[in-house]
Amino acid sequence: MIITTELAQPIVNKMMKVVDNNINIMNHEGIIMASGDKGRLYKKHQGAIEAIELKRERIIYLSETNNMAGTQPGVNLPIEFNREIIGTVGITGDPTKIYKLSHIVKVTVESLIHQQYLSDKLRYRQRAVEEWVLDVINPNYHRLDELLARTTYLNLNITTSCLVMMIEVKNLMVQKTTNLVLYEDIQHLEQRFIQTVQFIYPDLHFIASIGKGNFLAAIPASSSAVKIFNQLERENWQVKIGVSNPQNGIQGYRLGYFQSQTSLAIMKKLETERKISNIDEWGIIQYIYKIPEEARNTLVDHLVKKDGYLDSELSNTLESFFKNNKSIAETASELHIHRNTLLYRLEKIKQILGLDPRNFQDAITLQIINWCIKLR
Repeated sequence: MIITTELAQPIVNKMMKVVDNNINIMNHEGIIMASGDKGRLYKKHQGAIEAIELKRERIIYLSETNNMAGTQPGVNLPIEFNREIIGTVGITGDPTKIYKLSHIVKVTVESLIHQQYLSDKLRYRQRAVEEWVLDVINPNYHRLDELLARTTYLNLNITTSCLVMMIEVKNLMVQKTTNLVLYEDIQHLEQRFIQTVQFIYPDLHFIASIGKGNFLAAIPASSSAVKIFNQLERENWQVKIGVSNPQNGIQGYRLGYFQSQTSLAIMKKLETERKISNIDEWGIIQYIYKIPEEARNTLVDHLVKKDGYLDSELSNTLESFFKNNKSIAETASELHIHRNTLLYRLEKIKQILGLDPRNFQDAITLQIINWCIKLR
């Protein structure tokens, strides 16, 4: 652990809100890396050097300061981390009055440094997990043995079956920005979201940011994605979630990513009010979605009579007719219209599109056309 200004200055700032005396933190060479007195930064502190060499406190009295470079009266104590001295903390003032306080400050500084170390370690692991996830979901990344080896280092269990979830967080869906403050705010929010999910579900296999407000997470197959969704809603996170089939292994996780992505995309296109869906719910639609959009549009143009167009009333009628399994009575009831009005509309659809919704083969074609149009 190396003491830097980036590490030490926030600690000094925090401590000096409750301590009246000036505090300095020096690195292993006795150079002041953080101080309440900015004029003392990056100067050598003789008292710190001696405290490091002696491996114990070095008290400096007023009478000694003229002979010791960069010092003022006070108490200097070694900072220990993992049983090694990595620097010193010094408190300026009359040693007889601040001696007990100096030891409290030492313990507090060591605790804050250790806390920062653990936080940095968790952030480093999270970044490593995110890099691994990005490689897993990249279909052009073929070094599967290397991906498997990294799971050991990251302590990831990919042998047990899991559900892969694509989570879209509206709170974090912002365009790229060059504004550093906004960028840091987004980074902070991303970290908070990840921590929230980890807190909600301690058995989480992993969670990783994959950009543009999207996260990929994996939970045990026996678990409930709805539980996570409901808790996130209670925590005021605006999310939509697509869920895969149970998967395991590198190839399984890759497939799970595409399934969860597809489930989320279809839900946003076809049922905009819904917020969570599983790939199994979409049946044949998921395979139609995989057809390139250009090919879907060509299919629609080929099957529909030229210039065929349904207004919103006829479109809603057709939607309800299919939803009610082509039942005239149930469709008329849902639409609150007379049976004859429904029959008139169905006949009109036939005239416009050249396809009869009451005919089995034409109904299949119309349903496919309807899905293709909605998936645009």
